[in-house]
Amino acid sequence: MKLSNDDDNRRREIFTELENLRHHLRNINAMIQDARLRGKTGVVDLLITRRNSYLRRETELENVLETYYNIFYRRYL
Repeated sequence: MKLSNDDDNRRREIFTELENLRHHLRNINAMIQDARLRGKTGVVDLLITRRNSYLRRETELENVLETYYNIFYRRYL
């Protein structure tokens, strides 16, 4: 299937956004681990809430790739 320029640009934007989200998720996970070691449960709760919003957005973007572009771009930890 040949993609139009608009489709190709959108797909690239999604890939870029996914990579940025995953970078932020790695940072948040490190911050959560640090806050847990320091016993700052309030900070941990805030970071987990923030992480959940990033995970939701990541899932949305992966679904767009799967649905419209038939691309499976999952991250495996």
